[in-house]
Amino acid sequence: YMGLNLQLTIMEGTTVEIEHMSIEAVSGHDEGYDINDLRPPLSIADLGRDALALHYVFGMDMTRRGGIYLIEDDMIIYAVSAAVVFESTISGKKEFLMGIDDGGIGCVAVHPSRKMFAVGGKGHQPRICIYSYPSLKLLKVLRGGAERGYACMSFNSDGAQLASVSMAPDFMLTIWTWEDEKMGLHAKAFGQDVFTVRFSMDDPGRLTTSGTGHIRFWKMASTFTGLKLQGSIGKFGKIDLSDIDNFVELPDGKVVSGTESGSLLLWEGNFIKCRFTQQGGALCHDGNVTYIEFDREEKCLISSALDGYIRWWEFSAIDAAEVDSDHSMDFELELIAEFFIGDGVGIKAMVDSGSISSEFTVGSRFFVILDTQGKIQVITFSLFVTENGSNTGKAIVLRDAVVSLINRQQEFNTEENSKFIVDDNYCVGKRVFNQFHSGEITGIDTCPIDHLVATCSSDGSIRCLDYVKKKEIAWKQFDRPATCLRWLPTTLDPSGRMVAVGFADGTVRVLGLAEGTDTKDRVVFIRKMVCKPHNSAVVDLAFNGSGTVLATTGKDGIVFFLRSMSPSGNELRSYWPLKFVSLGSTPNGSLLPGMKAAVYCERLTWSPNDANILCVCSDGILREIDLHRLVGELMAYSNEDEVVTYEAQYPMREIITKIPVLPVSKSVTSLTTGSNTATDSKMDAEKLLEEAAQLVPLKISKALYSMNRKAGGMVTASSASQKSYLFECDISVEIPIRELSNGLYSADGKDYPKNPVPTACHYSWSKKFLLVGTHDGSIIVRPSDYLETFMRASGHSNTAGGVSFLSSSFDDRFVVSGGKDSTVVVYRVRLDIVTSRASNLYKDLDANVFGNSLSVTSPKMTEPDYMSRVNPEVEVLESHLFAPLHQGKKPENILQKVLLKIEDEEADMLPGAYSIQDNRLKQEEDAKKTAAGDLKSRVRSSVRALQRDYQKVIKESLTIPEQVRLKPDELLVDKEYFDIIEEEGRAMIAEAHKENAYETEKAEKLLSKISKRMMEGLLIEEITLSAFDYPGVQSKHKRTRQPRSFVKSLLAKSLDPRVEAILKDVQLMVRDAEFKEAQLRANETAQRKAMETVDEMKKKLHKKEYDRLNESNDMAGDATTGKESKMQSSSGQLVVPGSVKDNGIHAESTAVVRRENRKERKLQLMKHIQEKPSEDADDVRDLQTIKIAEKTIGDYKLKVSDDYEVPEEQRINALKKVRQMAMLEESMLKMRLQFDERFLALRQLKREIIYSIRRDNKRIRAIDLELKQSPLSEHLWEPKLNPDEFPDDADEVTEAELEQYKAARDSGIPWIKSIPPKHSIITGTKTEILRNPKTGNFECVSTFDKNYDPNAPAEEKLRHFLSDPKLLNFTPERIDPPKYYEVNDSIFATIKNVNGKDLKRLQEIENSVNTLLHVKTAIMNRMTQDKLTKVQEKVNSERRLKMQFERKMLLAKIEDNVLAFQEAVDDLRLDRHMITSDLKLAELKLLALFQEYKLLQTFESRDNALQQKQIRCKGEEAEILALFNDSKSKLEIKQDEIRHWNEKLSQLSNECKTLLPDNHPYVEPLMKIFKKKVKRSKGDGADNDDEEEDQDDDDDEEDDDEETEDICPPGCDQTLFEKILELREKKTDTEEITSEIQKGIDEVKKTLDRLKQREKQIAKDAQQTEMEVQQFQLQKQAALNQISVAVPLKISQLYMFEKSGLYTGPTDTKPAVTNNNNSTAALLALVEDREGDSESGNDSRKVSDGLSSADERRLVTEIDMKSHVLFTNHNLIRLKDRINELHVEIDQAKDDFKLLHKERGVLLKECEHQKEEIQIWSERCTNLQVLKFGRAIDLDELEAKSDRSKEIEAENLVKEDEQQFKLKMAKLMKESGELHEQLYSMTSRNTRLLNEVAELTEVKLSVTRELNQPQTVAHTSKLDSFREAEETKRIAAYIKFQANELESLRTELNMLKRKEAPPLVALSQTMPAASRQGSMSMPYPAPNQSTSEKLVLPPIPNLKH
Repeated sequence: YMGLNLQLTIMEGTTVEIEHMSIEAVSGHDEGYDINDLRPPLSIADLGRDALALHYVFGMDMTRRGGIYLIEDDMIIYAVSAAVVFESTISGKKEFLMGIDDGGIGCVAVHPSRKMFAVGGKGHQPRICIYSYPSLKLLKVLRGGAERGYACMSFNSDGAQLASVSMAPDFMLTIWTWEDEKMGLHAKAFGQDVFTVRFSMDDPGRLTTSGTGHIRFWKMASTFTGLKLQGSIGKFGKIDLSDIDNFVELPDGKVVSGTESGSLLLWEGNFIKCRFTQQGGALCHDGNVTYIEFDREEKCLISSALDGYIRWWEFSAIDAAEVDSDHSMDFELELIAEFFIGDGVGIKAMVDSGSISSEFTVGSRFFVILDTQGKIQVITFSLFVTENGSNTGKAIVLRDAVVSLINRQQEFNTEENSKFIVDDNYCVGKRVFNQFHSGEITGIDTCPIDHLVATCSSDGSIRCLDYVKKKEIAWKQFDRPATCLRWLPTTLDPSGRMVAVGFADGTVRVLGLAEGTDTKDRVVFIRKMVCKPHNSAVVDLAFNGSGTVLATTGKDGIVFFLRSMSPSGNELRSYWPLKFVSLGSTPNGSLLPGMKAAVYCERLTWSPNDANILCVCSDGILREIDLHRLVGELMAYSNEDEVVTYEAQYPMREIITKIPVLPVSKSVTSLTTGSNTATDSKMDAEKLLEEAAQLVPLKISKALYSMNRKAGGMVTASSASQKSYLFECDISVEIPIRELSNGLYSADGKDYPKNPVPTACHYSWSKKFLLVGTHDGSIIVRPSDYLETFMRASGHSNTAGGVSFLSSSFDDRFVVSGGKDSTVVVYRVRLDIVTSRASNLYKDLDANVFGNSLSVTSPKMTEPDYMSRVNPEVEVLESHLFAPLHQGKKPENILQKVLLKIEDEEADMLPGAYSIQDNRLKQEEDAKKTAAGDLKSRVRSSVRALQRDYQKVIKESLTIPEQVRLKPDELLVDKEYFDIIEEEGRAMIAEAHKENAYETEKAEKLLSKISKRMMEGLLIEEITLSAFDYPGVQSKHKRTRQPRSFVKSLLAKSLDPRVEAILKDVQLMVRDAEFKEAQLRANETAQRKAMETVDEMKKKLHKKEYDRLNESNDMAGDATTGKESKMQSSSGQLVVPGSVKDNGIHAESTAVVRRENRKERKLQLMKHIQEKPSEDADDVRDLQTIKIAEKTIGDYKLKVSDDYEVPEEQRINALKKVRQMAMLEESMLKMRLQFDERFLALRQLKREIIYSIRRDNKRIRAIDLELKQSPLSEHLWEPKLNPDEFPDDADEVTEAELEQYKAARDSGIPWIKSIPPKHSIITGTKTEILRNPKTGNFECVSTFDKNYDPNAPAEEKLRHFLSDPKLLNFTPERIDPPKYYEVNDSIFATIKNVNGKDLKRLQEIENSVNTLLHVKTAIMNRMTQDKLTKVQEKVNSERRLKMQFERKMLLAKIEDNVLAFQEAVDDLRLDRHMITSDLKLAELKLLALFQEYKLLQTFESRDNALQQKQIRCKGEEAEILALFNDSKSKLEIKQDEIRHWNEKLSQLSNECKTLLPDNHPYVEPLMKIFKKKVKRSKGDGADNDDEEEDQDDDDDEEDDDEETEDICPPGCDQTLFEKILELREKKTDTEEITSEIQKGIDEVKKTLDRLKQREKQIAKDAQQTEMEVQQFQLQKQAALNQISVAVPLKISQLYMFEKSGLYTGPTDTKPAVTNNNNSTAALLALVEDREGDSESGNDSRKVSDGLSSADERRLVTEIDMKSHVLFTNHNLIRLKDRINELHVEIDQAKDDFKLLHKERGVLLKECEHQKEEIQIWSERCTNLQVLKFGRAIDLDELEAKSDRSKEIEAENLVKEDEQQFKLKMAKLMKESGELHEQLYSMTSRNTRLLNEVAELTEVKLSVTRELNQPQTVAHTSKLDSFREAEETKRIAAYIKFQANELESLRTELNMLKRKEAPPLVALSQTMPAASRQGSMSMPYPAPNQSTSEKLVLPPIPNLKH
């Protein structure tokens, strides 16, 4: 930041300027960080971090994605293993910066200023370190952003923020304010690996991440709690999901990303806008896109990929790209320029330098590229124009430079080549400065005499490196992967020049270093020996101690032993095979090439005495092979040719190591405390076995013999229960001796990482060190004498798989490791530290100095520089620390010795060669095959000779007479033999069927799956129907071709069964609703008619009663009263001056009638006065009108407003939404089938037109033949049926198609990949759409003509599917009669009105009968004769004219039909566009409905709860209402009763006053006696007494002072006294009854109060529930409003202006005064209705007329639903018209107000007039009373003072009698019903008996007839006569009895008709009757009459006798 001004923008909007910010000012620590403080703790067994030091790293980490950055113009920076590498692009020199974390380096990011860089670590709780450059000073340390490591990082554009993404398992995205070492925003990036994170160059609050199967767009959003990271996952949609390595953000916010397939995707928001392709549809790249960048200077996009191309794309085309996503997502992008780096080379990572002008590249631009072959190269382009090879100095942009380069290359190249290979003639420079392996390291071994290391890789390359001089010596590339490598021991190669390499094809090659031919210093590898011991990949190689035997193992499961030298000397010879041992169950140890055995050896180790070899197998079991026999065979081995097979069976044992599962108090680590001796270990093992519950076997991954123990010791790397261990074991003991720790891991505490799995284990050349590599990339070096101690360093990537192989230098100074990350790491060993520390540390450990401590903090000391940095300066300063010890060997420079000659190279083995064992077996097999082939040739020659002889005999037999000639069956020498051969053939065919049964079933399954996926439910597939390709009318041999049209059918599939079930439910609901509605209407109609009938009957009854009363009043002479009683009620009905009560009418006196009338009038008057409204009250009619208007008038309240109320009918739930979706799908299917019906009809029409044209052409050819103008019909247009238009006939197959398919199969194409031939048969009868006449629905029917029999033989089945190929050219005969212009050439000219069928028969007869045909031919010949008569010429001329006219009309007919069909196709296509548009809208609607359904499902539980709550409230409300009505009715009854008894009390009081007038002498004492409270005792118990006492407390208190005895006063009349006591008794009884009734009234009132309170509470709850429902519906509506709905609009439909004229309201006509701060214009979007398209012109005119001028309107740029409204044009115009209507209504209301005002004046005058009349009548009434009574009296007061006691008593008696009569009537009606039922049963019984009597009578008559025969004499018995007489008497008595009963009933009826009924008489049967006046019928017998008193009817006479 030297001299750089920065401006930091703060969130509140303020800015702070920072000037001259230096690097030192960035650091918060002036003295910097102490690296030692940042180091993690060490294990107590660790010898220290300074014991191992990084020396060099060869190669690049090929498992990383990208990661190359430019930190200087000539310096790149990248991370590899545990170091950050700075590599010069000029010299290729490297410097290393070691990471702080133990897990290595995860990623690197360079600051935009290139003065700093960030390093993200890996391991447990890694950190991010910020370093300065070039000083490499640690500035900042960021903590807490990851659990296990950082995957990627990036600085923002100004470098103030750093974004990091962590690795698994957390994948967290963190935004750091790194200067303050603070973590900013933190969020989960994704659930899988993230490859890239980048800030936006234009918006600091936006960034993007991408990785496995995703891309995510982030923004820093401001919320009420502060800034938050909000990420949107990219939706791939129609594009296949892909990993995204890289992307770039464009200036407008869109993002371009690459994919695995090579396409470029343009993202807008989180959706794909389009996919870019090249011109022609090819993808932008052919492989994963690894680099994308936007060149802001040149305005282009640069991309590169694994296909090796760098391409430039035009930014303007990318920015303006638009596609129709319904059609295709692809957008063809024009390629500006491209550059190809070479064949077979892909670009893995790339960095662009930009336009630079430095001392290295003046006016040029270069790219640093890491390719897939492991090379880092620099490609430089010149930015100047060159002419004739010289620089003109004119600058150009890079893409133009590339285009110019390509053009110049094409000029020099003579061959066309699309791939442009660059050399020095066409670009400034192409330089490779780093090259190494591109695949994982599969083998490493060091030279035993020099500082050289040989490596091999899966990429097939072998390299020799000098790790001291840090350079590559030699390399060789093979076309197959190398799998293992061993340097030959000095016993075989004393010069140390050769290595043995194993390959993936099972080959072993011995390579040697030889002199190259290019330069003197050039060294190359040459082949010295090649053999192939295995059929699969070679896994390991191992030489025994003496070097005499080479053991190889492969994935084929065998261990092969080769003899590598002669027993007598050390002279190198060829490797001869000895024996092999099979480890698994593979027979003969042989597998097919490339196959892998179930169990194979992964690692070989020779024992120290070479007598055994240890095999680590893939199943985790150790196997030791005893090779004592092999040594003897090696000594006796002489001749290889004598060996038949190399397989041998040597003794083998399995070594299983187990660990005890100890109690919780123990652990496996207790094994480390054991003794070092085997005896002690056995004792400890036995002790542990006793304590252990069980032993768990270990799975061994690596093992080797221990070099510091006695024979039988070994070191194993094993795992058990998902844990890994390193053990020292004894082969003879199952339990390991001790466990060797690899550092601090999870077993030692939760703060440490998981224990790593050992992946490599090897001893050094001197056997002094044990080297161990782990899967987390650690390198562990253990002294062999002190295995408990170790040195540890991080060497390789832990995400790639860790360390693969380890080796040490011959002098133990260096350790070399290779990993799966393609790198080779070299470490230097501080032997002085090992010597000084190992012994002491071992003693401390053995003495348990550290106790229970597991770790130790690094001592405070100054770390040597080599621990943090590696560069030449550090190596020079500290080289003395790594000097070899005195006892070490000095290296021998083998490169200075005599190398091998390149001419000595051995020939390589051919691909596919046999292995050693197979070669031996194949030789014998080939010899047998050769002998068998010779024998077959001889036999075939003999057979052919016999066949020739047989044919010769057959020919000779044909010359013999037939009588003596042998028959064919007689020529069969052995018929049984032929039968056997045929039977064998059939058996072979059956066997072939069985062999193909699997493939057959597989094909059937595939067919069924495809049919289920593609054809299930398919009604109509998409069919293309084309118009005729008609060439036009033939005119002078010129044709005009018409354009061809086509139309496609609509794909139709049947509805899902679930949808059909829903539709059935909906239909049932609709039918039920219609039925209920009809039933309701019928009920309402019937009820209305019934009410009308009842009203009419009431009117008649009232009129009748009124007339009767008038007659009675006239008879009484009170005409005035009768006139006054004739009144009308307020409802218009006549008031009857009497009381009609219950079911009878009680005739009352006229005074009573008048009194009742006065009372009724008072009540009506009071009611009328109460209903009188106040002066300011509103008219009820107006309120009702307003309520109706509120319901009916349009309410345009926004659904998003808070006061919007969802109407009841618009409330929706999930079930209703499902029904809507089902009905919409049904409608869509109907639309499709309706269109397809027309389509199929049009297709059939085309078929018929083709047949018609064929027939017409046939006729035209006949005419031309007759007119001798046949050339004219040679080129007639002949249409053909297109099989593609009949895909439903695809099941029709011809033999030709079968043959074509068979030929394709015979060509070797698998059946699953073979393409069936195109079908060529058309029937046109397979698919048909019918309409159901009942429902109107469309039904698709598929018909098949053939009857398929599944049980038929195969030939019949095949014949069933075969079709006749003639169907394609078949033309049916015409059936219509000839047209008027057609010439009838039939010779039967006399036949008239010949129809088509007869004409056909005639033509057949003419053609079949030779005579008729001859006559017809003669007539035609006569027409062509030269000499014809005039008549003949005239006839011929007429016929020619007719034929020419017919020909012309036929051609015109063809053309008309073709053009009409084309028009029909065009019309149908237009209709399809309309229907498709409607279907697309329906699909959008369906999608919106589905989204609403998914949303409504979340509200379903709440909706159901509210519905249940509403139902409960309504139920409670109904229940309370019923109880309230019941209580109210009870209260009214009680009030009536208490009123009645109060009247009785008043009557008793009046009666007492009558008996005791005021002047009576004993009035006072008798009144006291009358008023005295009498206490009565009730027999109901103490409770009732208490209640009585409580009630009379007050009265008792009043009467306490004056006690009055019930004694007749002296002198008083005793009778009067007794009457007073009687009245008092009655009064007391009445008061008690009144008290009881009052108690009941109080209880009912309390009940009513409780019910009212409950009703209020329920009403409140119901109102609250309704509010909750409304709020919930509003919430639901708000949620539904958030769903986006697509609405297709035209631009002309939108008026997006701030001021739209008259449509903004009437106030817009005047200038509005608005606040400048809050001025917001409203948007008015006018959308035309689809239904109103016909009126769109008028509407548009109205809109345009109302718009303001252009200078008053401004376009709205932002639309928000909160401030804008989407409104239809139709409704807007309606609102505008409503304004005028309201003005008219206002004027009308004013006029109505004036009329009402006038009417009010008239009514006031009428009111005054009525008052005057009332006054006049009042005066008349007063005068009349004065004249009659002498003064004005009050009738009510007069009635109150009058004595009506007797009248009241009589009325009460009548009421009581009526009440009793009602009860009796009810009881008698009930008994009457029962008697009716008995009568019915008796009648039924009697009917049955009468039927039996009739039958018996019939029998009797028949018997009588028989007896009355003439031959018989009747004798009548006296007994029979007597019986008949008795029966007659009984019947007469019964009839008389019935007559008496009828008479008695008539008498009773007459008695009931009279007013005063006599006492009731008990009768046996009642007959209810009613008088015309409505009197009640009395039931009999009386209730108190006993059953025994009832008269019993006599039984019906028995007529059976």
